[in-house]
Amino acid sequence: MGAWGHGPFENDAAYDYLADLRDGGTTAVPDALRRTLTAFLASQTVEAKSADQAITAAALIAMRAGAAASVSGTVQDFLESHPFAWDDEMRTLASKAFTHALEAENNEWLEIWEDSAGKVAQELEPFRQAVTTT
Repeated sequence: MGAWGHGPFENDAAYDYLADLRDGGTTAVPDALRRTLTAFLASQTVEAKSADQAITAAALIAMRAGAAASVSGTVQDFLESHPFAWDDEMRTLASKAFTHALEAENNEWLEIWEDSAGKVAQELEPFRQAVTTT
């Protein structure tokens, strides 16, 4: 049985992505997050899996930036065992990824959430706020 919820860490793709990051080791996390977000932002079509991974990456950066959100024990364990460094560039990429996921045209990911897009946006809001710069 798979995981399926409205939050950024509540799906199988998010947990698979966390496992991949864990396998790469702590020092590889920042570059992996940058690559994921950069590739996602460069895509003309938002595919569901790439969006799930990008949102997971963005939410991890948001947690480091102080997002006022609760996360599962698995995510908390990852954050504690992988104290990766983040910077303003990563924060900007994360902010743009949230916008791209929620507003892009040709968006398979958003089509999946068609009936509950408002709930998804609400769940992402504390993460988005943590990385949005003024």
